[in-house]
Amino acid sequence: MAQAAIRELQRRSENEPVSPLNEALVYAGLGEDDAAMERLELAFRRRMRQLIWVNVDPRFAPLRNNPGFRDLISRMGLPPLL
Repeated sequence: MAQAAIRELQRRSENEPVSPLNEALVYAGLGEDDAAMERLELAFRRRMRQLIWVNVDPRFAPLRNNPGFRDLISRMGLPPLL
């Protein structure tokens, strides 16, 4: 199912912009941490406002132990979750 979502996002991105946060969610769900982090970094560079919820959004919980994720949270000035 998640692979199908990735294919659909890729198909749509050919004709319309796709949010890197949506892509990050799908990749996180697939356990593809590197791809998810690439998309989160892109969202950070684009200064996407929705990114402020990344630290408390349960869908990103699989990434919380990722060093890159913790670094991103720190650069955003968000407190780490306990």
